[in-house]
Amino acid sequence: MKTSNVILTAAALSATLLNACSAGGSQFSPSAASTTASAVAPQGRHQGPSPANCLPTLWTTSLSTNAVYGYTAANSTPCITLNGVYAGLALNAPISVTVWKKYLYVADLNNFRVVVFTIAGTYVKYFSTTLSGTNYEPWGICVSNAGIVGVGNRNGIDSSGNNVDGNVEFWNYNAASGSGPTGSANTILQTDQFCAFDVRGNFYVDGTAYTTAGGGQQIAYLPNGIVNAGPQVLCNSGQGNAHYWTGMFSKITTPATQTLSVGGAIGSSTTEDLLTFPVSGSGTTCSSVTFGTPATYLITPYPSTIDPLYQLAPKHAPTSGSSRLFIADYGDGETLKSTIVGGPASNMETVSDTTGVAAQPAGEY
Repeated sequence: MKTSNVILTAAALSATLLNACSAGGSQFSPSAASTTASAVAPQGRHQGPSPANCLPTLWTTSLSTNAVYGYTAANSTPCITLNGVYAGLALNAPISVTVWKKYLYVADLNNFRVVVFTIAGTYVKYFSTTLSGTNYEPWGICVSNAGIVGVGNRNGIDSSGNNVDGNVEFWNYNAASGSGPTGSANTILQTDQFCAFDVRGNFYVDGTAYTTAGGGQQIAYLPNGIVNAGPQVLCNSGQGNAHYWTGMFSKITTPATQTLSVGGAIGSSTTEDLLTFPVSGSGTTCSSVTFGTPATYLITPYPSTIDPLYQLAPKHAPTSGSSRLFIADYGDGETLKSTIVGGPASNMETVSDTTGVAAQPAGEY
């Protein structure tokens, strides 16, 4: 089924269960409201100037305040708040974030762009998601270890104001400010959402599939050899839609392994699934990448809401079993902490209407 095409606005949202999504957690159906960025910090906390020595270890997004927050400790006041005017526009529905090297990337959905900051919160530049006259709404954001920036676009709005289906887009990290995408891909998914790159630079994205591709929520991919190489056609992973796929990452391990982890959201449950697929191969054709049987990890106990999982972000640690996993829980208004092999979820930060989370240092390729 298709996620709502209504443009997100961030002052008020209604969480509506998408019953057709195979017992999964819903993705919200937004309601119209003001698009002006609020200066209110999460849960009424004091919003003061950022300390000179602030270097966040955790970033979160809030749709109710149109802001991105940087934290240095659990259950603390953010030491950086990004909700100003950047390149002439205030952030408007920052859906997801990711950290690559010394930079923070923000999917700024209602402004049809990706905004780039340093990890100290200094604005750097932006990339435009407008392609062939259509303004695409970036939902997921990810960066390969070679510096290719990728987004999954929920849908687009053409020059006549009509809604069109989503796609994925790519840029080189060093592209000039205001640059449009230099690579794209579509088919398979009608609505493209969260994305990830693995250690070999293969690209993955989840979202709502066309009925011709099996319908429901599915995982698509693009082999590394054709990422950011002009218009392409996404490949179907063949992993089906038994889960409501949401959030994804490829964890850093030592020695390096090629995997893809995806959340399998379960609405109104105290247990959430995290599936990790072994992946092999790279190249230029769909058949050059193959998926193995996934390991299923249980995150439990977990706060029970109809809208539990959004972006997932591991934090780098010396051993894979001890790596922390941060979870944006929109339904509960929290950023939660668990591990990449499951276990209990505990509160890290209270953030209203949160959908995005990133760790520094990042634990994903």
